[in-house]
Amino acid sequence: MLYALRDRTGTVEKPGLIAASILSKKLAAGLDALVLDVKTGSGSFLRKRADAEYLGALMVATAEAAGTKTVALLTDMGQPLGRTAGNWIEIAECVALMRGQAAEASSDLRELSLHLAGWMIHLGGKEETAEKGYKAAANALEDGSTLKVFSEMIAAQGGDISVLDDQKGFHKPGATYVLEAWQSGYVEAMDTMELGWAVQRLGAGRDKAGEPVDPHAGIEFHAKRGARVEKGQPFATLYATSTARLEEPIARIKKAIAFSEEPSADEIPLVSHIFTRENAEAFLRDTVR
Repeated sequence: MLYALRDRTGTVEKPGLIAASILSKKLAAGLDALVLDVKTGSGSFLRKRADAEYLGALMVATAEAAGTKTVALLTDMGQPLGRTAGNWIEIAECVALMRGQAAEASSDLRELSLHLAGWMIHLGGKEETAEKGYKAAANALEDGSTLKVFSEMIAAQGGDISVLDDQKGFHKPGATYVLEAWQSGYVEAMDTMELGWAVQRLGAGRDKAGEPVDPHAGIEFHAKRGARVEKGQPFATLYATSTARLEEPIARIKKAIAFSEEPSADEIPLVSHIFTRENAEAFLRDTVR
């Protein structure tokens, strides 16, 4: 009801209400520490960087004032994280990562996960610094304990962990389509919001509450921002509920991708800023809104 009211009143993107919505749930849980991943870019809730910065600082300052140690990482959402977007295929990518079998295109997923985990380990009191927390998380990933604990969590909730060893047998989409690059060039930009709608239209999301979600639907990307592609080479593999659901997602993907003749000189960092209590409070004091 509250979300419907915000939609009707045009206040969905108000930072104060977003902060209240997120932190009310987190603080009610009685957390000792909190790590926030605040997205910025074409696929984020607040596309303008200034708005994302303000939201991150506001949430950190608010949570700290409530007695919860909090940091917020401002991270890039200008392209899909990793190489997949969907339900099951994202799980499969994460399992491959935990097994040390992930493709190079998953390196940003690994890096961001380690940064977030490093801060959680640090704020949780297990390591003196976030950097040491990062190393501890990397060690857990490499020695297999991450996958072991993940499997135990699934089993404890009654899940079937056998599908982790039979991923291809489990993944049975209604339709599969390999989208070839429609032109040659460097991938300059990806409208991640548009790609998200493409995933939804394939069957991985709902139009209305209560509708079924297809766990097998989604997109596997074969090229990311900055990559050189030639016309005709595989650009993405689409998994849909049925062939009837392919046409619109294909059009949306083509609309979302911008090519250039030369590679971009600008490198967008995965983590562009980290807000702690001190710099968040200073940011809010210096920001005129």
